[in-house]
Amino acid sequence: MKKNNQGQILIEFLIAVPLLTFLILFTAQAIYFTYADYWIQFSLYEANICMAQQENKSVCKRKLLSQIKIGTPFGKVTKAELNYSKSYTTNISWVFSNKRYSYSNTLEKL
Repeated sequence: MKKNNQGQILIEFLIAVPLLTFLILFTAQAIYFTYADYWIQFSLYEANICMAQQENKSVCKRKLLSQIKIGTPFGKVTKAELNYSKSYTTNISWVFSNKRYSYSNTLEKL
């Protein structure tokens, strides 16, 4: 005697779709966060080079914030500090997905 498997595919589909959606969204967020981490580190390094070239701190800060905003449209810089004394140091706080991340980069003077 044959069994009726008519609704089995629909049930399997309804189980698999949310799991695959979660996996895809989790992977996309992990990739974006990794990209944003490298982009912010690069931007901090560029800001330190800007200060090393004797640019005004406000110009370097504006370039830094602009570069981070362009490269990381999801997320927000809440604090940015540029200092130079014995070395060039840049610190920022970045908020993404209701979590705060702090970044710092130092470039030694020659």
